[in-house]
Amino acid sequence: LYAGRLNGGPGPDFKDALVQAEGSAPTRGDVEVHRQASGWEGHGHHLDPRYNNVVLHLVYGDIGRKDTYRQDGQRVPVAHLPMPMPMNAPGDNEGPAEAAWAAEKLAYWRALPAAEREGALAQAGEERFLLKSAAFLLTLPHEDPEEALYRGLMEALGYSRNRLPFLELAHRLPWGTLRTKALALATKDRAAAIEALLLHASGLGDDSTRPARPDSPEVKPMAPSSWCLAGMRPANHPRRRMAGAAQVFARAAEAGLIPPLRALAKEGKEGRGKALLGAMTVTQKGIALIGHHRALDMAVNVALPLLHALAAQEGDAPLSQACLGI
Repeated sequence: LYAGRLNGGPGPDFKDALVQAEGSAPTRGDVEVHRQASGWEGHGHHLDPRYNNVVLHLVYGDIGRKDTYRQDGQRVPVAHLPMPMPMNAPGDNEGPAEAAWAAEKLAYWRALPAAEREGALAQAGEERFLLKSAAFLLTLPHEDPEEALYRGLMEALGYSRNRLPFLELAHRLPWGTLRTKALALATKDRAAAIEALLLHASGLGDDSTRPARPDSPEVKPMAPSSWCLAGMRPANHPRRRMAGAAQVFARAAEAGLIPPLRALAKEGKEGRGKALLGAMTVTQKGIALIGHHRALDMAVNVALPLLHALAAQEGDAPLSQACLGI
C-alpha cells in the first residue's frame, strides 16, 4: 500500500512501509530487497536484530528457497517482483546493464523542456505526499493520532542513520508517558525533565538522567550500541536531537501535539508554513538543536501528511487544502 522510505543507513532497505496480504489487515514495517532470496542469510540479516521489523522480503531475481526468518524467529513472507531490466538492490554494485538502463532514463528527462520537467516533478511530489497521507489514513483508526505523530517526529529526528533507534525510543517512552510527566511539573522545568527521560531511555544518559523518584516511569534503557555514532557531525548527534525534541514536546504538553500544528497549518497556506516550521525548530544559545532542514523533513514527511489524513477522516476540507498548499 505504501513502499516506505528509502533507508540511507544500516538496516533494511525501506523503512515504515505499509503492506497488506490478501484477506489480511494492513501491516506496518520494513522491506528488504535482494536480487536472490539467498541474500537474506548471505548478508547475515537472519542474525541481525535490526531486521526484526521486516514484514516483507522482496526478490527481483532468483526466488530460490522462499523461507525467510528474522533474528527473533518470526517468518517473513517473500514476494517475487520480476524486473524488465536487471536492476540493483541498494548496496549492490552497478553493472553495465544497470548503467545503460539508467542512462536511457536520464536521457528522457534531460530532453524534456524545463517547464515540463518541473511540472512532472511537482506532480510526483504531490503523489508522494498523498501516499504518505494514505498510509496514515489506513492506520489512524487503529491508533492514537497523537502517538502516531510523536513516533513519526521521533523517527524523523534520527537523520538517516538513527531513524530506527529513535523509533525504538518512541516505543519505549511513548508520548502519553512524557506528557503526563511534563504536566506534573512547572512549565519552566518540563523541557529539562523530558530531555532527562529521553536520554535515560536511550541509553545515552548518565547518572544525572536516571529517574530517582519511585513514581518515575520505569523504562528499560536501550543499549548504547543501538545508536550509530561513528563519523557523525555534532549537529546530528542523537543527544542534541533529544535536547531539541524535549523543547518541542514541552511546548506541546498543555494542548497536545496535534491542535497547535493543525491551527498553524490552516494559517500557513499563504505563508508557506513558516509558523509550522517554527514550531519544530529549536535554537539554544545560538546552537540549532533542530535546524531548518530537519524541521522541514519533520513537516513534509510526518506532520503535514498526518494532518492531511486527519482532514480526510474528519471531512475538514480547509485543513486538507492548507496541507497541500504548504
